Amino acid sequence: MYLQRFVIGIQFNRKMFRLPSVGGLAIDELLKVCESEKKIGYGYFNQVSTPATKEGEYSISIINDKKTNNLAILPDQVVFKKTSNTYSSAINVEKAIDEFQLLWRAANKIIGFPEIRRIGLVGEYRLKERKPGDAGLQLIESLTKFNAPESCGRFHLTFEERNLKSNGGVADKDIDDFWNQINSFYISDIDETPEKGMINANIDVQKYFNPAKKDPMKDLGIVKERYLQRKKTFKEDLMAMGLSDK
Repeated sequence: MYLQRFVIGIQFNRKMFRLPSVGGLAIDELLKVCESEKKIGYGYFNQVSTPATKEGEYSISIINDKKTNNLAILPDQVVFKKTSNTYSSAINVEKAIDEFQLLWRAANKIIGFPEIRRIGLVGEYRLKERKPGDAGLQLIESLTKFNAPESCGRFHLTFEERNLKSNGGVADKDIDDFWNQINSFYISDIDETPEKGMINANIDVQKYFNPAKKDPMKDLGIVKERYLQRKKTFKEDLMAMGLSDK
């Protein structure tokens, strides 16, 4: 089991409309910080595009040739991804967060991001299947009480753990302040970076803020500690279910 992808997602409390007018300046500043900061380094990004979102809105996408570093700035959110292309090279969470903080501050200096509603940290783990073609059966047997079929080429399970409010009520995603966690399991050949013979076990730890936060970097450390705590429990659960041996 190894951390194949780590994602940091920042969702704004409101959509911003100034991105098209400052996008070029923001890209220049991001590339500049890559050259000047030793924690990032020259060549960290070398492909730039401004694709339209599904709604036809302007966005920024910066990536490197190997697609291991990826930053997307959209009208309603910022998404940073670190991806490993090899089983033997897992992502370093602390290093990824340090890199993101430098990039966020560089972009924020130009754009001036709105207040934020949510911080999410996602760990996408890869596990080897027991034997060729066995990933679906392995997931069914480990995660459900269904009788395993003769073969299974498709499996996807996602569920949410949402903390209750202090009064015991269910938190409202639109207005309340609460912790949330989403767990997902699927065969890795349907992932955005597909891989045969592997299983994805993903954990998404989210903090929703009310009131909204002006500077999310002050709270990123709190979310990181929560993520590290939940990751430990997540791994223990996988071992107990026989999905992972370490």
